[in-house]
Amino acid sequence: MLEASSLSDRVFKLNIIQHGNGAATCPQNATAYVHFSCSLETGKVIHDTRRLNKPERYELSSDQLSLELKLCILSMRVGEISCFKIKQVQHAARQKRKLHLQSFQRAQEALSCDAYIYEIELISHDLQPCYSTQNLTTEAERTQKASNKKEDGNLYFSQKEYKLAMKEYYIAYHLISCDRSELLETLLLNISACCIPLSLYDQGIHYCTRTLELDPNNIKAYYRRSTCYMKKQQYEEAQMDIVQALSIAPTNQALIKQQATIKTLQTKQDQQERRMYNKLFH
Repeated sequence: MLEASSLSDRVFKLNIIQHGNGAATCPQNATAYVHFSCSLETGKVIHDTRRLNKPERYELSSDQLSLELKLCILSMRVGEISCFKIKQVQHAARQKRKLHLQSFQRAQEALSCDAYIYEIELISHDLQPCYSTQNLTTEAERTQKASNKKEDGNLYFSQKEYKLAMKEYYIAYHLISCDRSELLETLLLNISACCIPLSLYDQGIHYCTRTLELDPNNIKAYYRRSTCYMKKQQYEEAQMDIVQALSIAPTNQALIKQQATIKTLQTKQDQQERRMYNKLFH
C-alpha cells in the first residue's frame, strides 16, 4: 500500500488489485493510456471509461495532472489494476490544483462526500525502459531492429510463450511508434493477438483500435477486437465489429463463424437474464 499526505486535506491510499506484466513501472515522461472508474463508498459509480470503450490519455510530465493520479500511474506496470481512495475531500471547485482530464475533473466535481474511490488500469504507455536505442541513430537502423524484434516475438508466439512474445513486440513497436508503416500495423496486431490468450481483453481492444486508426479496413483488427468484446460478454459491441468486417469481406468464413458464435452466446445470455427476472417477480 502506498500512502501520501502531501495535501493538507487529503489522505491517499493505493492498493494493487491485479498485478501487471510489464517489464518496469511507468516512466515519468511517458504518455499513458488508462481505464478508470470513480465511485462512492456506497458503490454508486460516478464515471467509468470502460462504458465508453475508450481509454483516457495522460501526459505524465504535465503539471496539470492531479498528484493522486500521477502517483498511482507511476507505480504501475502495464496490465496492472490499482485502486486508490481519498478521504476528507473538499469540493473540487475549492481546489486550486488543476486536473489534466475533463472526465477526471467531472468525476471529482460530482462528489461532496468525505471519501471516493478510483480504480485505474494501465493499458499501455509509449515508453518501455527494457531496451536501449542509444546506438540506433538512423531510421533504417531502428526499422531493422524493430523487424528483428518482431521475428523474435513471432518465434515466442509460435511456442505459445505469449508474455515473452508481447515483450518483443512492445520493444519493436516503441522503436517505430512514430511511423505510420505496414510494420507498425503488423506489430499492433501482433500485440493484440498476444492479449487474447493472456486474457488482457481491454489491452487487446486498445491495440486493435490503434490498428484500425491506421487502416479502417483491417479485417484482422475487427475480428480480434470482436473476440475481446465477446470474452468480456459485450456481445453487442462484438457483433458490431463482425458486421463491419463482413461488409468488407462478406464471404470470409472465420467472420461468418464468429458471427454465429456471438449470436448463440447472446441468445444464451438473454435466456439466463429472462430466467433470473422471472424468479425475481414470481
